[in-house]
Amino acid sequence: MTDRSPGPGQVPVYGQVFRRPAGRFTGWISGPLGSLPVGMARIVYSRAEFAEARSYWWAAAAAVLVVYGAIFTVVTSSPVLGTSPVTLVAGSDLGTYVIMAVMTVLLLAVGVVSRRTGGIRARVFQAATMEEQWFRSGAEGWTWRQRVYSCVSFGFVHLFNLIYTVAAAGLLIGVGVMFMIIYLRELRVTGDVRKATIAAAKCHGTYNLITLGILAMAVPLFWGLTGWDLVAAP
Repeated sequence: MTDRSPGPGQVPVYGQVFRRPAGRFTGWISGPLGSLPVGMARIVYSRAEFAEARSYWWAAAAAVLVVYGAIFTVVTSSPVLGTSPVTLVAGSDLGTYVIMAVMTVLLLAVGVVSRRTGGIRARVFQAATMEEQWFRSGAEGWTWRQRVYSCVSFGFVHLFNLIYTVAAAGLLIGVGVMFMIIYLRELRVTGDVRKATIAAAKCHGTYNLITLGILAMAVPLFWGLTGWDLVAAP
């Protein structure tokens, strides 16, 4: 009988096989990435499996502080790096209002959708898991060039959100490096691609949750200050 058990770097197929996004733009980004583990299924983890994975919450928190601190410093010293696709088209002043309006709608949409599908936390970690499978799973078998490309493309793919600035996209390359290191470290420790991907996704999701928390405070503050300026204007 032929042995069909998974070999090194492979995982058994438990469900739908995972495929990277292959749209007009996402397919262009996915193309140069290294190959995925053979037969890798789309990861849908159990609560126990998720709880077992290391969170690296401290790394996520540190990354948020570094990224937002660096964005403020860089944009203040070089305003051109604060340009996003929206501000490039609409201009700096109008673009800022458009970005904040988009963030407001985004926060409301996340709240509504998440309430219907298991909560914000669950949705955020599910999205992070998909991105980790897209950009990290299988990296143990990639060349250094492919790993570097993965980190760079992870950062700049966020420009497709239109509201991300050039500075933010550039700094997210470093965040991608952090997720890559976590994935490869966990793979060395566990020898399991699935567990390594979930660990990286757990850190990724924690980073996103902290970011959402910051936005949830910043957006109302922005509109409050804007309203105050209108009221106080002579």
